[in-house]
Amino acid sequence: MKYELFFRYRVSMMSDDRVIALCEQNGIEGIGIYTVLLAELRQHEGYRCAFASLSALARRWNVSLEKLQKIVCDFRLFRLYAEDESGRSFSSIYLDEEMNTEPDTPVRNRISTGTDRRESAATGTAVAGATTAGGVKVTVKRAANGRFTATRCKKKNILKEKEEEEIIRTAPEPPSVPITEPPRQPSPQRWETYVESAFGEQSWLEVQAMHSGMGFRFMELLPHIRTFFKQHIVTYGKEQTLFSIADAKSYFSNFIRRGSATRQALDTVLNRLETTERRADAYRFEQRDPLTGARSYCGEHIPDEAPPRPSENAVWSSESGKWTE
Repeated sequence: MKYELFFRYRVSMMSDDRVIALCEQNGIEGIGIYTVLLAELRQHEGYRCAFASLSALARRWNVSLEKLQKIVCDFRLFRLYAEDESGRSFSSIYLDEEMNTEPDTPVRNRISTGTDRRESAATGTAVAGATTAGGVKVTVKRAANGRFTATRCKKKNILKEKEEEEIIRTAPEPPSVPITEPPRQPSPQRWETYVESAFGEQSWLEVQAMHSGMGFRFMELLPHIRTFFKQHIVTYGKEQTLFSIADAKSYFSNFIRRGSATRQALDTVLNRLETTERRADAYRFEQRDPLTGARSYCGEHIPDEAPPRPSENAVWSSESGKWTE
């Protein structure tokens, strides 16, 4: 493998508070996902990866997309970039720092030195170091035929550094936020505006009613559902992940999906609210015609002057003008 695909992995990184928090919440699986994300970013230009590619990575690594997004967004281990021509993207703070700092000994030289040592052990040759009068380090190696070869390591390193500086100098300016700047965050009201705009689209709400399996109950309890959804966003700190109406719609679709933990919590709250409202309704044991307002129970008419039916077993007596059980 070429040296350009390497990066330094500091053992002290495991003592970082953010990495410790990641391990506490996700265990060793979280550390593994974080490590393979670093390796994936190392192969991308500018060490940045598009959010759209997280779905493919989740399938490749056999992990849930929600867990992958949570690790990228929730532990301050990655920089998040707003939308540009290529969409939203992210990069690793640790990897950016490592790739902007040149090691004392270049990786190529250290790999070559290790290779030379292995070759020396296999062929019986010797490797020695010397310094010329001009301060240039020369590596002298005895070949198998007894001849000596010399490599001017420092000169090669200087030429390589000049080439890298030229590439950096001539590279076009990135269109998005520079790495040294913190990512742009939506204002406290911006995410709420996106949610309200999404809930203002009637056709999308009807699709969500079918998607959730709630049907007419979804539309009847929509104010309570919207309130609970906003509380969920604030509780789990998801405000910084909603950058558009599309983000709000996508997050709500997963939130309302049947079988999910958030849907189960929502059903518990809605059932409690419906029970409370029924108890507060004095006419909850009767039926009312929506057009005429006429009252009835089990097909029997209830006079307008009759008090509310007290229970499901109560029967109206026209002779006494009272409910009897």
